[in-house]
Amino acid sequence: MLARLTNYVPSTSNPFSDVVTNWASEPINAFANAGIVSGKSNGLFKPNESASRAESVAMIIRLLDKLLAP
Repeated sequence: MLARLTNYVPSTSNPFSDVVTNWASEPINAFANAGIVSGKSNGLFKPNESASRAESVAMIIRLLDKLLAP
C-alpha cells in the first residue's frame, strides 16, 4: 500500500532472503533501503504474514518523516 502512495525508487539490493520471488519484492526492498520497513528478524521480512497495528503505524510514521523532511 505504501508503494501506491509514493513514487518509490527501486532498489538493487535485497536485504531479506524471503522476498526474492515475492510479487512485491521491488517495493519491499526499496522501502527497506529507505529505512521505512525493517522486517521481522534474522534477515526475514515474512511477506505473507499480516502486519500488526504497531508495525503498520511504525511504517506510516517513518514514511511521513521521509516525506515531510525539509
